[in-house]
Amino acid sequence: SMLRRGGAMSGEQRLSGIHDMLRKLRQQRREQLERYNLDSLFDGLKEQLEQILDKEKQTVQDWIKDAGQQQGD
Repeated sequence: SMLRRGGAMSGEQRLSGIHDMLRKLRQQRREQLERYNLDSLFDGLKEQLEQILDKEKQTVQDWIKDAGQQQGD
């Protein structure tokens, strides 16, 4: 059984196995972070928000311009 084999392993062999497991876990974590990279998502959202704000600013400027022209009439 695995328990018997683990018991027969030297401390150095067990430590090596733990290091291998940690290395594999780190690699898996790195792969998942790359796969689910949120930076690109946030960049896209930021760009969309900036476009919305630009449109709103332009609309407000148009209102101010129109209001100034109406007062002049």
